[in-house]
Formats: sequence, C-alpha cells, structure tokens
Amino acid sequence: MKFIATIFLEGLNVKILLSIFTGEPDMFET
Repeated sequence: MKFIATIFLEGLNVKILLSIFTGEPDMFET
C-alpha cells in the first residue's frame, strides 16, 4: 500500500508544481 501512497503523493506534487508554473492554482479555489 505504501507504493500506491507514493504514487498518489507524487501526482499531488506534480499537480501543485503545474498549478504554480501555469499560475492557475485550481486546487486552492475550493
């Protein structure tokens, strides 16, 4: 299960980095 958690966290990191680089933090608009 640790492998799945790592994949999930990696995906979250990528999403955060993308939102920072694109200037569209869509995940913070909740």
